[in-house]
Amino acid sequence: PHPYCHTCEKEQNQIRYQLKQEHPRESRPTHCECCGVAESKIRRSLVLDHCHITGIFRGWICAKCNVGLGGLGDDLEGVQKGLDYLKRAYEKD
Repeated sequence: PHPYCHTCEKEQNQIRYQLKQEHPRESRPTHCECCGVAESKIRRSLVLDHCHITGIFRGWICAKCNVGLGGLGDDLEGVQKGLDYLKRAYEKD
């Protein structure tokens, strides 16, 4: 959703609220489910991650992973392109 679209923002807030009811903070893990860093080692608490298209809960992750996944398009194709890029860069060394 576009950050300035109030309708999209309202819809995402409703999805997050519903998911937080279904997956309360008490049930969240002690580590980021993406990178594995302990919640005690990060600045903020873990955030609820969900697919913005389907609204499906994916897990509890740290803010860095949340921003990173979002920056790569929040999909497998974007993450694969990032991985391919890093592989090419390391092969040059």
